[in-house]
Amino acid sequence: MPSDHDGRARQSRGRRGGPGTFAGTNYQVSIALCETVTLIEMLQSHPWDSGHISLEPRVLGPDRQVGYDIAIPGSRRRLEVKLNPTREDVRTFLRTVADDPDVAENTTSYEFVHARGSAALRDLQTVLLLAREVVHATEFTNRSSELTTGQRDLVSQLSLHAYQACRRITVSSMPETHVDTVLRWRTDFIFGENDSLVVRDRLRARIADASQERATLDVAVLIDELNSLGFTSRLVQRPDLTALSRPVQEAIAVLALLDSPLPRRVLQEAIDADDASMVELERLAASAPLVTETGVLLTWRVGGVHVPRFHQLLSEVLRSLLRIASDRNQHHLAVTQVRNIARLAVELQETDPELVADSYRHAEKVFKTRGNLQLALSASRVALRASERPPLLANRVTDEQLRARAQTLICGESWVLQRTGDLDAAERLAQQSLQLGEKLGWDRNTAFRLKCLGRLQRLRAEQEGVEESKRRELLGESERLLLEAARAFAKSDEFGPGHPEIGDCKSLLARTLMVAGRRREAWDQLLEAESLLETHVGQKDWVDALILEGELLHLDGAELQSLARIDEALTSFPDSPDSDVTEITARALALRGKVGSRRSRERSAADHERSAQLYEELEDYQRADDQRWAAFVAADRVPPDLSRFLDGERNGVRVAAVLALEDELAASAKRSVGRRTVGLTAAKAKQLLARARLDAERREHMWR
Repeated sequence: MPSDHDGRARQSRGRRGGPGTFAGTNYQVSIALCETVTLIEMLQSHPWDSGHISLEPRVLGPDRQVGYDIAIPGSRRRLEVKLNPTREDVRTFLRTVADDPDVAENTTSYEFVHARGSAALRDLQTVLLLAREVVHATEFTNRSSELTTGQRDLVSQLSLHAYQACRRITVSSMPETHVDTVLRWRTDFIFGENDSLVVRDRLRARIADASQERATLDVAVLIDELNSLGFTSRLVQRPDLTALSRPVQEAIAVLALLDSPLPRRVLQEAIDADDASMVELERLAASAPLVTETGVLLTWRVGGVHVPRFHQLLSEVLRSLLRIASDRNQHHLAVTQVRNIARLAVELQETDPELVADSYRHAEKVFKTRGNLQLALSASRVALRASERPPLLANRVTDEQLRARAQTLICGESWVLQRTGDLDAAERLAQQSLQLGEKLGWDRNTAFRLKCLGRLQRLRAEQEGVEESKRRELLGESERLLLEAARAFAKSDEFGPGHPEIGDCKSLLARTLMVAGRRREAWDQLLEAESLLETHVGQKDWVDALILEGELLHLDGAELQSLARIDEALTSFPDSPDSDVTEITARALALRGKVGSRRSRERSAADHERSAQLYEELEDYQRADDQRWAAFVAADRVPPDLSRFLDGERNGVRVAAVLALEDELAASAKRSVGRRTVGLTAAKAKQLLARARLDAERREHMWR
């Protein structure tokens, strides 16, 4: 930003909630610039539309004006932007929302954008999560009593509209480096690398001036100004979509909602399109990669496309995707559709609750194969909410919704909580599922519950600090439950004696026996499991057994055979755009890094690092930290002077400490990490650890 804006920035402190420093003002302008570039890209997609951005806008409340940093009138978004927010900043934002005359409407959204996290923001995230979990304002009020004092204080700032407001508020983390990267990439893409910097500077100056005047910018005018200066967008303008045929309009309306390529046949069946319509759609994609080998993906923004039977189309697409997810012969294709299934379920939870309630149950295996815990948790909770909502024109939920609820409790939310270590909550959900299944007289649910509890007891035994006698007791209970689960599946008319679910029980039992040190028995159970899973080659349960075989071979000292089994698992789930990132790939790489450490520490470090990257993409930060620490150890990246201070710290803190030290050393003029760490004092190490603990805590709260 030009220096003459410095004085103007200082003048802006008078606005309630406005930035009090030049850095804060610059950050606000950067966020506004991001929004402006988004609108420029949008107008290139459909230039007949209009786009505006308001800086420091005022809204007339019931008693006085309330102000925000940015507003996007066309999409009814109002943004408050803070570089380093304090608790008072958060409280002030919530009071502003409470005074907003549109707070009770479902058409206006409020966003708090920040560069750096804080305890107040974590409290706000907890409050917002609660509002999305409950189904009405009374339940929100009642459950608010469970919140901490600081969290209840934030709720109180919203006054009478707390529940409605919390469901319209989002918190977005946009670190300064991320904002800069996004701006650079997007302006490079739109205007080319040669003109990108000049375009950003020009737009930044216009936004800074508009902010001082509390003005609204017409983005079409900004585009004309850039064009007059010779800065022309490289994006090809799209035709007026209203002139297209009905099937193509319907296809675009569906695709605009999704972030992953949709199988072409699913789209064609949903819109009831003939070959000519698909040719028209592909012709529309001539200047953008819209049609891919996997399916169809809309890679440019659209707006204002309205079709009469929009939600009916979405229901048909979701039904098709759930049929694919239930077909083991299409498992690899189904894994690529996990995000589409989750997105469609969110959109349809009110208009088609029966279908959405059943969505996680049908797609359970692909959600688990994908392995994104946050996505699985969100999708299972959407299905659970839909299971409580009666179908349209009905007075009560159906028995089928209740069955879906029972299985989603076990295989969805409880499964995720087991993986995140919240074993008590996972068991409570399992008990809820059991009670519901018993009311319905549903033996199928009992079998799944027994399998779930068998796994859970083994996880309890593996926790740190468990006494040996208690550990043996838990492993014995795990063995009993898994054997009982296998018998329940075998007796069920739906499954029968040779069903692969029994193979999964046997595989889990083999792991329990391995943890108990009974490897010979573990081998016996694993061989039985693999024979039952032969029809599921290439699917999650089969690959789970394959990875377990690699672990047993490693324990038996058969390193080469172990690596061969792991490589077979990796071949079954390649890390490619078509198969998407999967938890199985991350887990297999972690095991290969461990097994191969004796042969090559360099390759071991690379496997652990790649596993950490995959876990991060899957938002499983604890396992990402475990793998990154293993990579640091294998690569000898832990300075001895720091290592002695890390005993007893969890891996997240250890990783953050090493990275913090490396950041400091990178800024120095010295060359060797070994030399630079000599003489690390106890005081300096304690300072690094304090910073690392804070960084790790912030990272762990990101999982919400």
